[in-house]
Amino acid sequence: MFTKIFVPISNHYGYLKKLECFKLETQFAQNYTSPLPPEMESINHKRAVWNINLGNNKICRMRNDFGCIDDKFYIVHVDALKFYYYWLVSSIYLDDQHRSNHCILRKDMPNDYKFKHAIDGFSISEHNPVPLAFVSARFERGNPYIGFTDGVTRTMWLLVNGAKSFPIEVRDKESAKHLYEFAGIGEPPITYEELRNKFNVKVPYYESREFLESLYDEI
Repeated sequence: MFTKIFVPISNHYGYLKKLECFKLETQFAQNYTSPLPPEMESINHKRAVWNINLGNNKICRMRNDFGCIDDKFYIVHVDALKFYYYWLVSSIYLDDQHRSNHCILRKDMPNDYKFKHAIDGFSISEHNPVPLAFVSARFERGNPYIGFTDGVTRTMWLLVNGAKSFPIEVRDKESAKHLYEFAGIGEPPITYEELRNKFNVKVPYYESREFLESLYDEI
């Protein structure tokens, strides 16, 4: 699913972003093959870890963190290039150019003022996996929207370093459905709870929702 960009452009940078979108649309139309989802490296009751393939034949690692409301959080695996496209498209239509939803051109991402922090974090990701970005997706006034709660710089780093695909954390079913519609690959969105159950991961009772609810009942 792709969009027709008819919005008037009020500045030169917006025009450059629109050109970038057209280039990506051309690429997608020319026998484009979506990448495979990232490979899960490990999973336990605390977290899952994924290997992310980068453009230099290296990998980095990212993780989620399980908690007590795992039925509310979803994992969505995205095609990196399509995610970049829809993030660009959504920021072209927005009047609010806040950093959490304003996508800059990939060539400019290394100049982001927090980019060095992402370099430092991913440099040790083999032993200390980087947390997944936390994203929301929907339609606003009929146009695709992608916004970040957390993880803008991490995502910039992945795009700059040629990541093919990566997992994203999403809160609520509708948002996960829209993100998968825009850029998803592999299996449909799955909750953290479903992910644990799929791999038969047992949560110790002292960390379970039932145990925590019992503590509240005693207060």
